[in-house]
Amino acid sequence: DSHYTIGCIHTTQGYDMNYVGVIFGKEIDYDPVSNSIVIDLNEYRDKKVKAGMGEDELKKLIINTYTTILARGIKGCYVYACNKNLQNYLNKFIAHANDFSLNNR
Repeated sequence: DSHYTIGCIHTTQGYDMNYVGVIFGKEIDYDPVSNSIVIDLNEYRDKKVKAGMGEDELKKLIINTYTTILARGIKGCYVYACNKNLQNYLNKFIAHANDFSLNNR
């Protein structure tokens, strides 16, 4: 029944799955002016992780967390971004699920 299971970095850490879905939350976005990924710490909700951590260190941790989860899908990865700029950026690199099928491999 794992097709319908939601987890986070803590529940997926160390596991590889056939498919993984990643939701990029409101805390991570793309800035087209600076051509870079940006983190809005006001939108980051994990208070335990935030406590006692410097801003730059926390931003690196957030990016590393997403990178780790993206790499967990052996056969594929579904991606959704809450922020429109990040959606537009990712569309340049990631095919839409309905544009690709396993038969095309």
